[in-house]
This record gives sequence, C-alpha cells and structure tokens, in this order.
Amino acid sequence: MKNIFFRLGNVATIVACLTVFLMFVGCDEEEDNPQEFTVTFNSGGGSDIASQTVKEGGKATKPNDPTRDGFTFDAWYKEAALTGVWDFDTDVVTADVTLHAKWTENSFIVSFNSGEGSEVSSQVVKEGEKAVKPNDPTRDGFTFEAWYKEASLTNVWDFDTDVVTADVTLHAKWNEDETHSGALEMVSVQGGTFAMGESGNNGQVTLSSYSIGKYQVTQEQWLAVMGSWPGTSPSSSYGLGDNYPAYWVSWNDIVGTSSSAAGYTVNGITYYENGFCYKYSQLSGDGKQYRLPTEAEWEFAARGGNQTNNYIYSGSNNIDDVAWYGGNNTPDGSKPVGTKAPNELGIYDMSGNVYEWCGDWLGTYTPDAKTNPIGPTSGSLRVDRGGCWFINVERCRVAHRDSFYPVLRIYNLGFRLACSSE
Repeated sequence: MKNIFFRLGNVATIVACLTVFLMFVGCDEEEDNPQEFTVTFNSGGGSDIASQTVKEGGKATKPNDPTRDGFTFDAWYKEAALTGVWDFDTDVVTADVTLHAKWTENSFIVSFNSGEGSEVSSQVVKEGEKAVKPNDPTRDGFTFEAWYKEASLTNVWDFDTDVVTADVTLHAKWNEDETHSGALEMVSVQGGTFAMGESGNNGQVTLSSYSIGKYQVTQEQWLAVMGSWPGTSPSSSYGLGDNYPAYWVSWNDIVGTSSSAAGYTVNGITYYENGFCYKYSQLSGDGKQYRLPTEAEWEFAARGGNQTNNYIYSGSNNIDDVAWYGGNNTPDGSKPVGTKAPNELGIYDMSGNVYEWCGDWLGTYTPDAKTNPIGPTSGSLRVDRGGCWFINVERCRVAHRDSFYPVLRIYNLGFRLACSSE
C-alpha cells in the first residue's frame, strides 16, 4: 500500500506540475500570436487609400500620398480635429485607428506686367478659380487694349472664362495714341510777363499768347514727317523707340537750309521746305506755321507760364519728380517722353531727358524790359535749354542756358515745336 500511495502521490504532483506548465505554455502562445488591429485612412475627399491590418505594437506602413484636385496633401493626423500628426516612423498601433488627411488648398499668384504703364497689384487666386479683372492701367500717350497670356501678346486672357492652374504673368498690350505718332499735341500758353533768366537778369519779358509742344518731338514723329534720319540713327545706347525723343538732329535739320526753297519766315528765321517745321506744317493741314520756340517762350512755358509756382526745375523743386538727368537715369540714354510728372501747364520733360533747340542766336542778356524778344539777329551759336539725361542738376534748371552750333547733331539734343496763336 505504501508503494501505491507513493506512486499516486507522485502522479498528483506530476499532474499539478503539468497543469502549471500548460498554463505557462498557453501564455507564451498568446504572446506569440498578438492581436491585430485595422488602420483606416480617411482621405477627406481625396483618392481612396486602402486600410492596413497591423499587429498590436506594430507600425503602419506609410501609404502613397492621396490626391485631390485643387489641393496639396499635407500629412495624416490622429484625429478628425487634425491636431496631432501620425508619425509612421515612431507611432505604434494599439487599437483600431482612423487616420485623417489634412489638405492645403492650392493657390497661385497672378502677376500683371503693365510694360511702361501704371502698376497693377498681383492677385492670389485658388486653383481652378478666375482672376478678378483689375482696373485698366494707364500710360501717357497710349491706350490700354487688353491683358495677354504671353509676352508675345498672342492670346488674350479672358477674365470671364480662363481659370488659374499655375502662377501666371499677364502682359499689357498698348496702342499708341495719335498724339504720339505723326501728330503733335500742343499746349496753349496764355501770354504774360515774367522775370527772365537767373534772378531776372534778362529783365521783365512780356509775351503774347502762343502754343508749344506738350512733349519733345519723338522718333516716330520725326520719321513720319521726314521719312529718314539726316545722319546717324538713334540707337539703344541713347534711347531707341517710337516714343523716345528724336535726337541726332541739328538746328539746320529742323529749320531747313537754303538748298531748298523758302517756306515762311517767323521771328526773323526762314523755315525752308526741306526742314522738319515746314514739312510738318504742310502735313498737319491746320494752316499753322510751326517753328522752334524763342528762348523767352521756352523759359516762360518751362516755368509754368501764368500758373507758375516758381519752381527751380520745370514742375517741381524735386528734380527726380520731373526729370531724367545724371542723378537718376539708369541705364544711360534718353527715356520715353512724358514718363515723369508734367509742369503747371501740363508740359513734360522741359527739365532733363534731351536738350531742346530754341530759335534764338545766343546773345548777352540785358536788364531792360522786352516784349516778344527773338534774340540777336546774328551769331555763331544757337540756344538750347533744359539739360539732358546725363547732365547735372544745375543745367536742368529752368533759368539755365546752353548753346550749340546749328550744324551739330548729337545724341542728347532734340526739340519741341511752337506756333503763334491766331
């Protein structure tokens, strides 16, 4: 009996141990087969992303970014509030989870290149939406036509139908006004009296009413009247373009020479049929005899006539407002006429850009009062006024005088016309 109980006791012990062993084996099996969870991707209007089955404690695999028209994918977030970003390198899965896509709505910049016109602000436009048509830019001497999609001005941008799908620059197309082509725009100057010269050293001068060019004569206007240049042609080095001032033209080219028939005589100057003034007078068809302004007419107009504010320069005491000169002109060369502010009479560029021929011979000023002076009856130098694009401020003052030989053609010397009032 002892042996039997001993054996049975051993069996009980073995059974007990086996039970404990099996319990431990069961635990190991559970650890070897962890629970699996589902990672779901809510793309929030984007393309579908397949869910993933991930074992507890494992990491989800970063899927390819979803796509959505008009939006850029940002990241996957742990909650719908899009507060915490899910990090696929460090975050582990411990339960079923839904990740939420965050999107940034695409937007693009629409820029407006107005050429030499007034500035137009750029716009930020959402992808697929339309830009807002801005107010038309302005440019002196030109009329705005439309905004084009490319610098070559081939295709018009339609603000009613065209949508924005990328950053884009629109380009302004301009049509030059008639007054800046063959025709000259004149400004009426009411007659008056003023102290002429430096501190009035040419005395009190009284002038009758007259008209003077609103702008310096342009290269296009010269060619429209004369057909060609008398010698050297304008170049990009000194300013080239239809609306740039004419230069490389002498006093003789403008007035004409005796190699041609005489046309008319004004202020003691004979204007010949081969000169610009006579040819333009014939083309204008208005019956007027166009001519160079006298030095007194030039200065009175530059000062603002009867509306003068007694500025140092034509239209301002701040030369940068009204003139292209050596202190602000980059790159070198003349600039399109009328791109600085006008003076009190609405006349442009009487300080700076290019010098301007006057009709007078250069003579010595005298302090006596004068009426409609026309200068000496003879001389060797003709008066020019206004300064130019590379000169210092001193020579751009309305009172400053310069002079050149009438045969001279040079890259910084042009002109504007005048005519007497009826």
